[in-house]
Amino acid sequence: MKLTLDVCNVCKVPGLPVARYLVRREGGALKKLDLCATDAAPLEDLLTHAEDEARPRSGAPRPRKRKVMTLEEIDALKRKADRSAPAKNDE
Repeated sequence: MKLTLDVCNVCKVPGLPVARYLVRREGGALKKLDLCATDAAPLEDLLTHAEDEARPRSGAPRPRKRKVMTLEEIDALKRKADRSAPAKNDE
């Protein structure tokens, strides 16, 4: 039987619920941190402010959503376009 106990990397108090954070400094290695709510509070505060700044402004262009079509739908559009095109005069 294997028993796993996650404890806060800072205070090391067993029994407290922890959340896992993956943190990377620009150009640095990825760090895994298990933090209780008390020790995670400064990080959560930073994340809250970062989310506010990362949101696009109201005037920012939104990416367009592309419609996915089946081959049958594409063929139907081609047939419709062929029918509506003026007839060619072969002289």
